[in-house]
Amino acid sequence: LGRRGRVSHARCVRAARSTMGHPTLAALLSALPLACGGDAGPGADVTVRDSAGIRIVSNGPIRPDQRVWTVEQTPVLQIGTLDGEPEYQFFRVSGAHRFDDGRIVVANGGSHELRFYGANGEHYRSVGGEGDGPGEFQALGLLRALAGDSLLTFDQRQRRISVFDSTGAFVRSFAPRGVEFYRLLDAFVDGRILIQEFDLVGPDEIAEGSERRSVTYRVADREGAPTATMGPYSGQEMQITPRSDMIFVNAVPFGRAAFASAVGERVVAGTNDAYALDVYGHDGALEGIIRLTHELAPVRPGQFELLRDEALDRVGSGQGRQFETESWDAMPRHETFPAFRSFTSDTQGNLWVRDYLSPDDERSVWAVFDPEGTALGKVETPLGLRIFEIGEGYILGVMRDELDVEWLQLYALNKPAPLETQSSNPH
Repeated sequence: LGRRGRVSHARCVRAARSTMGHPTLAALLSALPLACGGDAGPGADVTVRDSAGIRIVSNGPIRPDQRVWTVEQTPVLQIGTLDGEPEYQFFRVSGAHRFDDGRIVVANGGSHELRFYGANGEHYRSVGGEGDGPGEFQALGLLRALAGDSLLTFDQRQRRISVFDSTGAFVRSFAPRGVEFYRLLDAFVDGRILIQEFDLVGPDEIAEGSERRSVTYRVADREGAPTATMGPYSGQEMQITPRSDMIFVNAVPFGRAAFASAVGERVVAGTNDAYALDVYGHDGALEGIIRLTHELAPVRPGQFELLRDEALDRVGSGQGRQFETESWDAMPRHETFPAFRSFTSDTQGNLWVRDYLSPDDERSVWAVFDPEGTALGKVETPLGLRIFEIGEGYILGVMRDELDVEWLQLYALNKPAPLETQSSNPH
């Protein structure tokens, strides 16, 4: 036990592992709450138990003052411009990566380019461009870093995965085998990929009303051969409104959805109906479940109407607005928000789960879990920042200003002060 009468995180993990071969000790330990936490101080109570070979980690509520890291309010580096050289004008940025030497590469979808910048933010090279040839793009999407500083990209229109070296030189292209329609979700550092498979829906299969189609996730090796399948899961709630020669498809406000991400060497998948995430191994076998005690927040009066009015304003007037209004009027109304918004991982293998953001929320908060599934605490990130990479000591993303100008921003990610310091200087 530590000074505060808590079990340290490292000792907690060792204790959980050591009991797996001893059923009596495992039963005793699983019945006791283990206080596991990070450097920020004592963590939430966590219970670890084994169920038919599946490791279930049940975390108690995260305390409001339980912070893992803090993010500086001002970026340490910002790249972009409103009027200036085109190499610094961003449009539809879909990914970014920071190399160990401080260089940054940005996937700029608007120009179909990979743009390279020095550690000081100075542009020095662009590769790619619009086209069908090797190393060219029609719709540049996901960007991920692989081992050896290689870069993996995804062309959403051509459904083609391309690999470049750290200088931007094209290496090769490939696609998953046995899958016609898919979306690339993530990539592992060893070059394996995680995809979401889907089927095209014909006109005869479209019915009016709300639906939630199932989704299946697959892992493929660096040549595109399938190696594991996970799911199916219940996908995003959608409202379908066929009218005349148009079909209006809207995501149900505060609707539930399914997510999956590559976290370390494993796949984490689940839906935000409840705060429970499945952890899969290389072969697609379920290895664990991560849970967090979490009370679903109620949807307050007027929040549904706020989203509806914003959607109708984008449509304008005329018949389209009438059909859009009918679609929104027929939508189911949830009384509570989903358990979380989305999740991702950092370069250290920690899982970051984003709190569900209500329409009038002024904060963006993430719960962080270590590679064993223990809740370490919360991290608050700049509101509006679309995060592409979380590394050791930094967060890299894109912020869009009031003029819709995109700015690449790098923020410092620092460990918080000890609890004693925080309590003596609350401001």
